[in-house]
Amino acid sequence: MQNTQEKIVTYEEIQENTMLKWFFDSKIKHTAEDEFFKEWQEYVKNEDMERIYLLEPLEAKSVKNLHWRDRLTMAQFIFLHPVYFSYEYYEFILQFIHDKKYLNILLYLLCISKKNQLEEIKKVILLLVDKGANINTLFYYKMSYDHEFEPLVFDLVSDYKYQDKKQKPKQLELLRFLLEIGADPNIKNIEGMNLLHYAVNTDSSFAQVVIESGKIKDINERVDKYRTDIFCDETALHIAVFDKQLSTIKALINAGADVNAINKWGETPLEMSESQSISKIIQKAGGKTLVELLESEEKAKNCKNSICEESEKIGKNKRQNEIIFQQNAIYYDTIHNEPLWKIFIEVSDEYLEKLNPIYYLYTKKDLEKIKSGDKYKPNKRDELKALVKDESINLKDIDISLITDMSFVFSDSERKDFSGIEDWDMSKVTNTNYMFYNAKNFNHPLNKWDMSNVSSMKGMFYEAQFFNQPLDKWDTSNVTNMSEMFYYARSFNQPLESWNVSNVRNMSDMFYRAQSFNQPLDKWDTSNVTNMSEMFHKALSFNEPLENWNVSNVRNMSGMFYGAQSFNQPLDKWDTINVTNMSKMFYYARSFNQPLESWNVSNVRDMGGMFGETDVFNQPLDKWDTSNVTNMSDMFYKAKKFNQPLESWNVSNVANMRNMFGETDVFNQPLDKWDTSNVTNMSEMFDKAKKFNQPLESWNVSNVRNMSGMFYGAQSFNQPLDKWDTINVTNMSKMFYYARSFNQPLESWNVSNVRDMGGMFGETDVFNQPLDKWDTSNVTNMSDMFYKAKKFNQPLESWNVSNVANMRNMFGETDVFNQPLDKWDTSNVTNMSEMFDKAKKFNQPLESWNVSNVRNMYGMFYETLSFNQPLAKWDIKSVENMKFMFSYAKSFNQNLDTWDLSKVKNKEFIADRKKVKLNIPIPTKQSSANEKLLKAILRSNVDNFHKAIKAGANINEPIEVIEDYDDCEEYEGCSFLAVALDKALYHLTYFNHGKRGKFNKEKYEKKYAKAFEILNTLKSLNPDESGIECSASDRLDSIIETRDMELYDDPAAYGYADFEDKMSEDEWLACDPVKEYLESLEKEYE
Repeated sequence: MQNTQEKIVTYEEIQENTMLKWFFDSKIKHTAEDEFFKEWQEYVKNEDMERIYLLEPLEAKSVKNLHWRDRLTMAQFIFLHPVYFSYEYYEFILQFIHDKKYLNILLYLLCISKKNQLEEIKKVILLLVDKGANINTLFYYKMSYDHEFEPLVFDLVSDYKYQDKKQKPKQLELLRFLLEIGADPNIKNIEGMNLLHYAVNTDSSFAQVVIESGKIKDINERVDKYRTDIFCDETALHIAVFDKQLSTIKALINAGADVNAINKWGETPLEMSESQSISKIIQKAGGKTLVELLESEEKAKNCKNSICEESEKIGKNKRQNEIIFQQNAIYYDTIHNEPLWKIFIEVSDEYLEKLNPIYYLYTKKDLEKIKSGDKYKPNKRDELKALVKDESINLKDIDISLITDMSFVFSDSERKDFSGIEDWDMSKVTNTNYMFYNAKNFNHPLNKWDMSNVSSMKGMFYEAQFFNQPLDKWDTSNVTNMSEMFYYARSFNQPLESWNVSNVRNMSDMFYRAQSFNQPLDKWDTSNVTNMSEMFHKALSFNEPLENWNVSNVRNMSGMFYGAQSFNQPLDKWDTINVTNMSKMFYYARSFNQPLESWNVSNVRDMGGMFGETDVFNQPLDKWDTSNVTNMSDMFYKAKKFNQPLESWNVSNVANMRNMFGETDVFNQPLDKWDTSNVTNMSEMFDKAKKFNQPLESWNVSNVRNMSGMFYGAQSFNQPLDKWDTINVTNMSKMFYYARSFNQPLESWNVSNVRDMGGMFGETDVFNQPLDKWDTSNVTNMSDMFYKAKKFNQPLESWNVSNVANMRNMFGETDVFNQPLDKWDTSNVTNMSEMFDKAKKFNQPLESWNVSNVRNMYGMFYETLSFNQPLAKWDIKSVENMKFMFSYAKSFNQNLDTWDLSKVKNKEFIADRKKVKLNIPIPTKQSSANEKLLKAILRSNVDNFHKAIKAGANINEPIEVIEDYDDCEEYEGCSFLAVALDKALYHLTYFNHGKRGKFNKEKYEKKYAKAFEILNTLKSLNPDESGIECSASDRLDSIIETRDMELYDDPAAYGYADFEDKMSEDEWLACDPVKEYLESLEKEYE
């Protein structure tokens, strides 16, 4: 049983146990987020106490006095220790953890962990429950603009669907166990789905477990209509029929599911089954025939017309007694992709009740009961929300004197008339969180309001896109939280300097994408603020002095000026002693170029992307103390002008240097004195760093695992690297790709652990060094390895390639390579397409190769001008594609009539070489027409499209890849309609058709007009739409996101680096009814 009094664990007590001693005695630091668990695993592997990194410094000497994040970090990592996984270990640990919040968190972490010791997990779960953990705790997730409550059993299902499917057996058994010990599958999430609805929509195996548990109170329970449009008012059987889950359908019917239950649209599962071609199964299980359903159909039509008022009334009475959000919960905020250990916080019962959409159930009669005399006098927030939702009620007729909580009152409001709101008595209000969230039409004066008691204004005008009223008379002296307050309030630009913000602690995202805001704030007292992350993120107009701010307590400045393209004010007087996170602080701040060398950054751990994509920044930083930094990834990525000395930096704790100097135009400073002994990721570190050419041989790279693309496009680099210890590197793909000047010895490298060498020396103009001593026994990918390596001609025959699966284009377009390879073991290779494509000089024996597993030999010897070696002994029984295999191989003249071509689908590989002695069938007219149709769609060529249709193209035949056509590979197996839709959507949002720096409206309209003509013509031919999801869904998601996020104000984030000034959103919409078309597509293909 849990003790009533919490035991305080002292530092001395912890020291006595070695499992906890490392936690306090080691160098406790925070490493890069994406390397965190890797570092942890490395610790376990090497038992290295000094290489443990944690989220925050732990200064308190008792667990009870730790900050909750520190306590959670400690609890999580001790609890999920990869070595000490046993019931006894957890029994020991849990004597130190009595806070219910952490017990619930640990229960969640354990259930979704990848640990496979199922029986031990079950025992620990029971231990946690005995200590007070609640299996039915709800977790609140904030993802983008959606809010979602779910018990952890939902996560067991969704984790399987979206993450690791190998965990399925364990998760099924764990779900069964949780249901046995009290997990309630009847609790609904914010989408109105219980666990059965959710499981049926995810995976039939999980649905079977839920059904078999016998815990579902009503097998015909419906998805709540007022919460979601997804499967609105449908039963689990409706969903199973829609998803064609035959085994689930049978199980549901056997459990008593009603085959004649009518949904919102008047459809029964049996009727739906007709369109799904599974009606026989339902009828066999006891359903009526369609003839017998005439009466039901008539009833359904009536129900549809009256919006099923009767069932809605029943549902209302039922759900009013089923407020499921009255439990302790966990808040999970992924809006900034923060890691799990950063983002759990406790949410009170009251807060959950505020978000409960029960207010939708208030009727006009219910509202009349609230009326007192001539005015409505609501007692609680839900009543007020119901009142303001009714646009027939004037706001001046509402007395809010009893209300203290205004959170979400006008969220998503369509109301146009806000008159009277200016006179509301706000003197008792303490909470205005998200009060005008997405209130599309709101722009009313509020300056007379008494805000003296408000403590939280979080997200108050979140996405109130037209709001622009004075607020300077507000008394904000008691406010502690202003995070997201003007988030995407794109019109707001009013003076706020008079505000008293002396008690505010959180200003994160406060002016996020407030595009018009540019008002003085330099008189603000920010001495208590601890979080300024993303504060001016994409505040495009903001450029006001902030140097007088007291930021001595701020810990998080990540993304503070991200995309603040106008900002260029002095900040050198800031006291940054307590800041731990400066990641992406000035990312894409195109105008910023101010001195920062005086900053104290000694506690900063994350500088990832700090100066990324800064166009003009070039200030000295060499005096910075970077000894605690663990993440420098993307730090100077695309910092076009930066070229300052950094050699004095202490980088001894940095783990991640990925893309650190990627695409820097001028950077060329010495770095050879850096201590890189803890770096694990150097991928793309100097990617396209055009000028960089400094010595790096002294670096300790013994812990680096990833060097992919490290010198990709580093056209000037040519320094010795032969002393590097590369023993732990697993990825060297494209490491020197397009490094035109590089030609240094590398034979001494230990590459025994490397798995990926794809493109490693691709497009190297001068590289020609011996590599024959390399141990390549673990390499699986050598595609493009020497592609266009113009000078390379070194022996490779000694290489062990027994594990290589991909040799695509390995020696493609090599000018001089001609070395023996006949001793290679190619038994595991599956792809040899274009392997010697245009390898001008190559002519070596290959007949001894084992190619029995190769499936693709497309273009293998295409234009290999010198090659003429016997290949008759090759076992090509697995090959499916030989198109263009010997095309333009002018010297090749060998007998291949022993080859087994039974599996070859595409045999156009010797049409131009009559010397090859083999009968090859001529391609059919059908396949040629289909090929022409695909090319026409991809090129938006209307004339060729019609020609292909006339030539007999089959629009319902799955697409086969055209190997010589780069754009079609992603569409293999899809329908032609999917491709047409994809290309139409692509042209609709691809703006870079004009000349450089100028948007060509005429060309843009012409391009997408052709694409849509093809799409609409194809749709008129009534094609099979079953393959539409192949491409359209992903493209549609990105298009809708583009529309919602307004690509035009931050094109670089979507890959349109030169987009600025090409066109505005209004110009885009003026080109065609673009918005309307997108909305119709969204509805059609949702």
